Amino acid sequence: MRFNDITKRLAHLGSDRWRIHFDALSYQDQWDDLILLTIGEPDIAAQQDILDICKKAIDNGRYGYSNGRGESAMIDALVKKYQKTCGHHINHNYFLCLPGTQTGLFLSMLGLTKSGDEVILSDPSYATYESCIYASGAKPVYVTCDKEHNFIMQANDIIDGITENSRAILLNNPHNPTGAVYKHHDVHAIADICRQYQLWLICDEVYADMIYDNHTFVSPFEDRNNQNFTIILSSLSKSFAIPGFRSGWLLASPTVTEKLLPISEAMLFGSQPFIADMAAYALCHDNVTANKMRQDYQSRAQIAANILQSSYHYITPMMPKSGMFMLLDISNCPKNDMEFCLDLLHQQHVALMPGSAFGNNSQHYVRLSLTNPTENIIAACHRLNDYITIFDG
Repeated sequence: MRFNDITKRLAHLGSDRWRIHFDALSYQDQWDDLILLTIGEPDIAAQQDILDICKKAIDNGRYGYSNGRGESAMIDALVKKYQKTCGHHINHNYFLCLPGTQTGLFLSMLGLTKSGDEVILSDPSYATYESCIYASGAKPVYVTCDKEHNFIMQANDIIDGITENSRAILLNNPHNPTGAVYKHHDVHAIADICRQYQLWLICDEVYADMIYDNHTFVSPFEDRNNQNFTIILSSLSKSFAIPGFRSGWLLASPTVTEKLLPISEAMLFGSQPFIADMAAYALCHDNVTANKMRQDYQSRAQIAANILQSSYHYITPMMPKSGMFMLLDISNCPKNDMEFCLDLLHQQHVALMPGSAFGNNSQHYVRLSLTNPTENIIAACHRLNDYITIFDG
């Protein structure tokens, strides 16, 4: 029996990236003091009123088939949301409702790129981007983002990576795993490159509601001149602390959504109406959950940085400007990122993600998730300090 080539392209791009996380989970029954700081699963409970809407929708029989584009109430809510920043011309034809940002990214790559194409993205970048790109037969071209430039892709570096095979730039703003936030001039410089070189601009904006104090979110879709080549992806998973509900959307010009709709329908013909009702309600009300997470995660990041001061010779915390994570620079350590994480797990029962899970040029970092109660963040950082003492012999 024969398999499609996609099985080869994605063979090593699945859950192997999360090896440390799954290794740590296997010790949960043995180690009562295990602290998991690996994945970005919000530790705050979802708002009860949002959950009640979902339950009510189920009680009212809202569990039948939907249509391919999405439930009208949810799209109404999305239109209202984006009209505030993108103009009153936004309508239903600009949206596709999908089960999460991941599906939207897979759909975008499948519909916009083909075998032999190249997609430019940052290194580091979210772990599953690479697999979505390879799924279509395209290949990633990485632009290294370093701490000297606040982990922002630089326009000159992007241009240097453009070839005749380039088809898209993948922009994650706010950024995972670095917590970087692109400023107005950064976003529009990238949009200008896409316009000049006739590239798609695919934007993962899932952390847009998770920006810390004194920083502002900017989307390229806010400028009408960018809308013909820009695709926006987002979801409720992070900002409303409901990742298991898998509720997201794609925003693009009607020309794009009409082309992508049949592919979306081939993958999954419609989302669950009871989840769409919940999403519509959430999008039309104040996001108390995101407000609390922003405060908690910013506070925890600062607490972690303060505790790790005594280890600055070996560990340099990179203060995030958004999101759920903090990078730690371990370039002065005698161990690589994987060795560091494995040793830390077995010696101190603290699980972090190795930077190499997020890019080939990110091996001098480890990622600490802030989605754990503050007391656990404090305990984990003290154990990190204890672990670092082995390097002083």
